[in-house]
This record gives sequence, C-alpha cells and structure tokens, in this order.
Amino acid sequence: MPERRWSGWQAYCQSKLAQIMMTFDLAEALAGSGVTVNALHPATLMPTKMVLGRFGVQSTLEDGVRNTVRLVADPTLSKVSGQYFDGDREARAHPQAYDRPARTRSGPQPKAVWAAINSTVAVIREQPGSIAHDPVARSPRIA
Repeated sequence: MPERRWSGWQAYCQSKLAQIMMTFDLAEALAGSGVTVNALHPATLMPTKMVLGRFGVQSTLEDGVRNTVRLVADPTLSKVSGQYFDGDREARAHPQAYDRPARTRSGPQPKAVWAAINSTVAVIREQPGSIAHDPVARSPRIA
C-alpha cells in the first residue's frame, strides 16, 4: 500500500523536470564534442490525447512543430547547448533544474549510464560523415 497519495499530474511534472535536468547534465558531458543538447517545451496544451477533454487547447500542433524544427534547424542556434526553450524563446526552467546536488539525486545517473553515453559519443566522433565530423550535419540536435 503506498504511503502517500499518487498524483498523475505531479508525476508528469516531475518527469518533465527530470528530462530537463538530464539535458543539462548531458550538455555538460558532451561539451566540445560538436553535439548540442537542449530542452524544449514546444507549446502549451496542444490538442494531444492527454490534453483533449481535460484541458482547454491553447496551442496548435503546428506551433509545437514549428518550435521543434526551429531548435533543430536554425543556424543561429547551431552552437547553443545546455539551454531550456519555452516555445520559440530561450527561457529559465524550474530553479531545481539548475541545482547540481538535486540533479545528482534526482535520477538514474549511475556510472553505467555515463559510460554508455561516452562510448556512444566516441563512436559518433569516429564515424566519417557523423555530426562530429561533418559541419553541415551539425545543426541537428538531440532534444
């Protein structure tokens, strides 16, 4: 029996915060590799399954797609990494996302995860035509 009440909304919010925290950590780990990593809140309450019927729709799917494509393909953002974007603008995430001790406590960051990331980055660096070797291909970003 759970000792505390479970809240789906709280769990959703915590999962989003954890994703942002992991993004910041990953951006630091990949600094200098040619790979950029940013967090994006593409739009607010788009008409998705989760939103329809529970909330009022505030944004269109097109808004979310436009903001996602911009972050991935805009050449002015090609060197931006470790940032949080709210729609089409750089913004501040929840303050806890910037709290390094909270980030290290918050999620699965065992050495095995970082070893896997580092080995993946090493493979990317070694592959001809990879984003780490091909400046033209550097605009795609992991989000």
